[in-house]
Amino acid sequence: MHFCWTFPLKHKSKVHRHIVDFIRYARTQFGLTVKSIQADNVTEFVNRTMHSSLVADGIVLRLSCPYTSPQNGKAECLLRTLNNCVRTLLIQASMPPSYWAEALAAATYLLNRRPSSSVGHEVPYTRLFQTPPFYMHLRVFGCLCYSNLHATSKHKLAPRSAACVFLGYPSSHKGYRCLDLSSHKIIISRHVIFDDQFSFC
Repeated sequence: MHFCWTFPLKHKSKVHRHIVDFIRYARTQFGLTVKSIQADNVTEFVNRTMHSSLVADGIVLRLSCPYTSPQNGKAECLLRTLNNCVRTLLIQASMPPSYWAEALAAATYLLNRRPSSSVGHEVPYTRLFQTPPFYMHLRVFGCLCYSNLHATSKHKLAPRSAACVFLGYPSSHKGYRCLDLSSHKIIISRHVIFDDQFSFC
């Protein structure tokens, strides 16, 4: 099963915690068991804590030989695809590199909903959830949008919407992630009007 997954990683020391969380998530949500993990020889994977945790769960850790990245071919190919998507989204939206994390999340979301040669040209989302993905809600990354602020207005004469930049799809909400251009705060809203003809700059 090939399915792109991203998670926030501010410090490399958190790799073990995220791996453990992902293994539990896959088991609880999909009934899938992680049997092996392929990695290079970085210390985030080659350490006593990671080894003990994987052995306790019966998971095999496979390591590539030093300076032999082709042995991680699938991972390297996926990383290259993600990097290309992130670069393309940022350039198309005229957004600075500082928004790479938002672009990465959006790229992952989109890649999981398109046919992939690694799974016989099927859609990864369909393979995992046993149902085809919905496409009508997709919007242009970095486009101008207006988020409805009616529910949070302080008074009757306050603005009912705010000019924002569309950043993607939140994982825990059925809505959109928008960057308020005036306050620079992230707004998560279901009610958003999009202007796909205008981008960030």
